[in-house]
Amino acid sequence: MELPLQITAHNLALAPADEQAIRGAATKLDEFASRILSCRVAIEGEGGGHSGRQYRIHIKLDVPGEEIVVRRRSDETIPVAVQKAFKAAGRRLQDHVRRQRGDVKLSGGRRN
Repeated sequence: MELPLQITAHNLALAPADEQAIRGAATKLDEFASRILSCRVAIEGEGGGHSGRQYRIHIKLDVPGEEIVVRRRSDETIPVAVQKAFKAAGRRLQDHVRRQRGDVKLSGGRRN
């Protein structure tokens, strides 16, 4: 990924493998859209009681004409939670690209 990637962690320490998983998932987004202006990822650790550790993952992508935000809460491992959050971000990014190309009908009207 040639763009600025910002990773922050709150209430937890990211292992190098976790950070690498984030970087790898962010790089894959280039397959959907090469005009991503920035990518910010925040992971927050929650809990840790009898139900196990939970994570909140917040991904913000700046693309021309839109800001794509994905928020996920997961009790899985960080790499799995990151993978699922980036998968959702990829779907939203694909939708954005389709709208930009005009491949998707806008609601409320008919195309001629």
